[in-house]
Order: sequence, then structure tokens, then C-alpha cells
Amino acid sequence: MISKNKIKNMFLLQLEQNSKPNSGVSHGADSIIKSMNKGKLTNDERDLAWEGFEELKIEGLIIPDPSQMHSPMFTKLTTKGKTYVESLKSTGDLNFESFNVDFSKLISDNRLKDACQSDLDSGEEKKYWDGVNNAMRHLEVRVREKANLPNDTVGVDVMSKAFNFKNGKLILTCSNTQEEKEGFLLVLMGLIKFHRNLKAHNEGKLSRSDSLKIVAYVDYILGIIKLATRERTSMDEFI
Repeated sequence: MISKNKIKNMFLLQLEQNSKPNSGVSHGADSIIKSMNKGKLTNDERDLAWEGFEELKIEGLIIPDPSQMHSPMFTKLTTKGKTYVESLKSTGDLNFESFNVDFSKLISDNRLKDACQSDLDSGEEKKYWDGVNNAMRHLEVRVREKANLPNDTVGVDVMSKAFNFKNGKLILTCSNTQEEKEGFLLVLMGLIKFHRNLKAHNEGKLSRSDSLKIVAYVDYILGIIKLATRERTSMDEFI
């Protein structure tokens, strides 16, 4: 059985196609649902399609078509809906759900939310790029604050001076081996060298799916950093 989410995505893609000038087919919901899956939806799937049609209105992806006000069956994509459809086409995945992920519930760190939420909820791929850049900048600020480093310490130097396993300012409480501590430092330096530098010095675009994955990983990293301590043990000195 086809999931409701997939059926909703199929509907949106078909609505976009049928709404094009001279498409020669109706963009009414009844016509679209009837033709979906080559006209082979089961009765249960058809019921899901009608439920999904109503949900798409509530989610702000479609609105009544003002040129066809004689029937509630005719709708058009909103700006949000058009962005979502473009994301669907770029991923090639009809089960794509990330556009409707609630960012405020996905991310646990409140300061990270404040730094990124407006961009991640913007519906614009350029803003998603900017949101990831803000997340990386915020990560750098948080490590600098935690390690009590001067403001002129930037980039990979922040990560190295904070988490160098020999004489860094911070100690991971979730790791007792040199190899693991070095691995965490390399992860942080990689985030700065790849994501922060790339997005700080270039303009670009990202899908919401990719940007959510990256920012969620920063949220996870911040959780580890919060638990770090500035107290060095004798074992740390020995290592």
C-alpha cells in the first residue's frame, strides 16, 4: 500500500504538471486523484489521497485557484508548495518528508535554534545555505566561549586550542582514549574547513533536507561540547 506521504507528493507533482499552460488535462483534485498511479489506486489509497488533499491545504502547500472559484476541487501551488515540489524533483524521492519537519522540535539547543531557524523555515534554498553557515559560525562561537579563548582566535585554531588532546583547554567527558579525542578534534576541524569556509566565502543553495541534516549534526556536536570540562586529569596530562 502506498503511504499517505508518498500519495501527497504524487499529487503535488501532478498538480504542477497539470497546471501548466496548454497541458490539456484538468488540474482539479478529482481528476488528479483518479489518474494517480496510472489510475490504479486502491480504495484505501484513494481515501488517503483525499485526506492528504485536505492536509496539503492546512500545511500551506496549496490554495484555492482564484481562476476556478466555481469549484473547491481546483487548487494551485503556493510559493511554499512550489519550493517543496522543486525539492521533490531534485531528490527524486517521493517519500521526501523533510520540508515539513518542524525545525523547533528537531533541534534541542535553543541558541542554535535562534541562529538558524528563520533561514531553515524560509522555504528558500539560498537561505538554507545561509542557515548552515550560521550554524557553523555558531559552533565556533560556542567552542570559543566554552574554552574561554580570546575573540581573535578563529576557525580551526579555535577547535585545535580547545580540544587538542595534549594541551587543549577542554576535555571530553565521553571519551578516555587519545584516539577518540583526536577523532573528535578532526571532526570539528573538518566541519570548519569544509562547511564553514565553503559557505562563508561562497554563495550557493542547499535543499532543506541536506541543511536539516547538517544543522542537526551540529546540534548533536553541541551536546557533546556542553559536557566537556576544563579540568585536566592526570591521565590527560600523561596522554
